[in-house]
Amino acid sequence: MDQSTRSVSSINYQTEEVNPTSNERTKSTRTCKHNNNINESAQTISKSYTDEKNRFVTEFTVPNGWPIHTMVGDFKLAFPHYNFGPEFYEGKRYSASNTCSLDSALFLLYYIFKSHSEDFRRLFDPSVLVCEQLHKTFELVESKGWNIARIYWISTHTTHPNRNAPTQHHDLFTTADNNVWQYVRELQKYAINSTCQSPDCSKPIRVNHSVDLAMP
Repeated sequence: MDQSTRSVSSINYQTEEVNPTSNERTKSTRTCKHNNNINESAQTISKSYTDEKNRFVTEFTVPNGWPIHTMVGDFKLAFPHYNFGPEFYEGKRYSASNTCSLDSALFLLYYIFKSHSEDFRRLFDPSVLVCEQLHKTFELVESKGWNIARIYWISTHTTHPNRNAPTQHHDLFTTADNNVWQYVRELQKYAINSTCQSPDCSKPIRVNHSVDLAMP
């Protein structure tokens, strides 16, 4: 084992769930293996309950002392922890679980945006709607933190059954494509020029567009 290898430790945490109709509480204890690498997301302690207005609320608590930044090369970047909430944004209360795929995709775009030149950042053309949304997401990361930035993103691209509800919990257990990449395909679009060699072809020169990378 070299100096770069970190030990793996166990974290015991309790999850408390409440049935909104009976207010009956059920507690269970789970043990998860956690790698103490600074680049990994935090395992959070979760609690669900009904508040005074009979709304179902989920809370997550990050372990004390958990790092909120990570080093990627020479860059010290704010890093999102796994799950969040409750957080308030534009008069609504949000929480989200299973945030891995959202976090990994948004953090990758954030790192690319921060680590490259100003010329590269201009490629995030603010006249394209999703680029404007990415710009605002990155600005919120630096001014308000990752929780508010993620809330902005999921509230903009939400599939929540009632996006106007004052209290919303989003289970983001799906792919990175569903959470992020499907919205940025406009940035991947490129032209494919082709020429038909048939003398009978009515349209010998054609231009198609694709967002997929063609492999030879």
